[in-house]
Amino acid sequence: MTTLKDISQKTGYSITTISRALNGYSDIGTDTIKKVRDVALEMGYIANASARSLKTRKSWTIGVIFDEHSGIGLRHPLFANVLEEFKKAVEYEGYDVLFITRQKGKKPTTSFYNHAIEKSVDGVFVLCTDYQSSEYQELAKSNIPTVVLDHLSNNIYNIASDNRSSIADVINHLKDLGHTKIAHIFGDPLNFAGLKRREHFISSMLLQDLDVRSDFLVEGTTYTTEEGYAAMKVLLSIEDKPTAVFCAGDMLAIGAIRAIEDAGLKCPDDVSVVGFDGIDLGDYITPKLTTVKQKTKSMGRTSADYLINIIDGVIKNVAKTVYIDTELVIKESTKLLNTISVKYK
Repeated sequence: MTTLKDISQKTGYSITTISRALNGYSDIGTDTIKKVRDVALEMGYIANASARSLKTRKSWTIGVIFDEHSGIGLRHPLFANVLEEFKKAVEYEGYDVLFITRQKGKKPTTSFYNHAIEKSVDGVFVLCTDYQSSEYQELAKSNIPTVVLDHLSNNIYNIASDNRSSIADVINHLKDLGHTKIAHIFGDPLNFAGLKRREHFISSMLLQDLDVRSDFLVEGTTYTTEEGYAAMKVLLSIEDKPTAVFCAGDMLAIGAIRAIEDAGLKCPDDVSVVGFDGIDLGDYITPKLTTVKQKTKSMGRTSADYLINIIDGVIKNVAKTVYIDTELVIKESTKLLNTISVKYK
């Protein structure tokens, strides 16, 4: 079994330096920490978790809450990609990841807070949950270091994509193509992302002197293809139909495109469609989806960085949103209005 002494002999650093580097002490340079950890990994070093916890008074465990109700779960590529990058980042710093749930066995028997306390986690990353629930509110009001994705709560850092500038880019793009009758399929208005994307859609339309019609605002609460399909059918039933639709998520957009096709129309010949997420699936449908690409690697890593800094006392947890840049990726699902098919009137 590889020991600290073995790593010391390999790197030339003292055993004390090796120990402090592996535990991420701030007085050890980042280059030294990287070198020590790389050598430890190469030599197959396994830390004694119990001894490390006693020494640092930390469990070296981070809880993750992923409690969504659409049925897609971690098959949703956005959540999966964010979680993968978060996991890589915290594991590199020496943490294990544990899912925090309200359930032990077949019935809900605990709360997020109680489960986190029971497992002695050092912090919690909330990827997705019912933010109105009493269980989440209990955790949000506690002193457990917590970072949340796409939801603003009291005393918690929120990591979110820059909805304002990205949606302004979407409306500018559609207007440049000649579209003025633009609809929006929005997400859950009780969710930070759904609320903000709807708000910024409306404000961006008004800034471009474009009409915001109430019948052009249709909800697709849980961001599924089924809800995108149903919402698009509602829009297609309107006599004076939209020529372009901005969807709050790529899965909504994919469902909307299917509804357009099933109605005997084509995207973008009859209706242009824009999504939001930048999931890989958008490249494997016809037409390829024009979308706002969220930088999932940056979202995951930033979430990890902030949570570890809160755990280590470098920063205090506050109600603040950290915005991550996005990119409008123009592909095949949007088109100049003057080339729209004559079938669509």
